[in-house]
Amino acid sequence: MDIYNIEPNVFYFDDDAVGLQPKTSHPRFVEHFSHSFYYDCADEEAPFGSDTGFDVLMSLSESVKREGKLSFADFPKDLIESVWKMKYIPVDSLCRDNIMSILKLNEIDVIQSDIVTCAVAFGQIKITGGLDTKLKECAVDSIKRRIITARLLGWGESKVLYQMRDDLSSFKNCFTLDQ
Repeated sequence: MDIYNIEPNVFYFDDDAVGLQPKTSHPRFVEHFSHSFYYDCADEEAPFGSDTGFDVLMSLSESVKREGKLSFADFPKDLIESVWKMKYIPVDSLCRDNIMSILKLNEIDVIQSDIVTCAVAFGQIKITGGLDTKLKECAVDSIKRRIITARLLGWGESKVLYQMRDDLSSFKNCFTLDQ
């Protein structure tokens, strides 16, 4: 588990007056995540486009502002279970049959867990310019599970999810966050 020291003078936070946009995002986020959907508050598949994704970004921002140390990798589970009082379901398999079984029992919790995990990962980069290694792995798996879930539930293919997967997979930290 990586714990990151918070230094407010190096982080980027959205402003209510200007909203979600490149001007309020870390330059590394702007450079690597260049598609407009990363700033779209209405695209349900985008990291911050759903109500849940946007709420996660706001919660993450407030936690970063408030805390001296923050475990980004633990944030999705903590938010869902401690604050929202729901069940966090991490990705433990990308096998279609396993996902279908989990969806039959906990569809809402699975979908919520994946949206939150993705929003935290993209949010960490948007705010700090870096990404926790464990969180990156979890978020890429969550996006993959979202793609499979969409197929299983008959929602169709999503170019946004594929782009998010590819962009997040190719993101490289240029500095160590856990010094």
